Amino acid sequence: MTSLALAESENSLQQAVDSLSKNSKKMGLKINVPKTEVQLLGHGNRSQKINLEGQGLKQTEEFVYLGGVMHSVEGTEADVKRRIGIARKNFQMLKKIWAACNLSKALKVEVFEVLVLSSLLYNAETWVIKAETKNRLRVFEMACLRRIEGITRRDRVRNTEIKSRLNWHQDIYKRIQ
Repeated sequence: MTSLALAESENSLQQAVDSLSKNSKKMGLKINVPKTEVQLLGHGNRSQKINLEGQGLKQTEEFVYLGGVMHSVEGTEADVKRRIGIARKNFQMLKKIWAACNLSKALKVEVFEVLVLSSLLYNAETWVIKAETKNRLRVFEMACLRRIEGITRRDRVRNTEIKSRLNWHQDIYKRIQ
């Protein structure tokens, strides 16, 4: 069972944890203290002392919740990096498809959208997109589109030309918006 309690202060978080523990017991559930962690998001006192059943809870900087990385300092940037890594791995696993001469570019683009972009954009609605993040996403997108088109950067073909050849009208950032 995964549970999430949010609070504005250490005191109110302790009350939320106590309440969660009390209500869980009423329903016959027990919280596993060694697996329960506390995280501070944003700025402020980096150390919190939250207790559950007389034991101090471990404080963490980063954890995965519902498929997205929550990081105390980096915010959503850690999740974007993780998602790009997952999508890159998926893209590389399909290298035989990208190299196949008997498949149309349109089919390759569809495979890219379904198997690669869906893994990249999962949970993207929660991201805070900064200029650096936007650039990182666009670089990944163009690297994939160049590979699908069979063009390297040394060929000196503009991104707009590659997108036009592949009938790619909406860039990654606009999809997220």
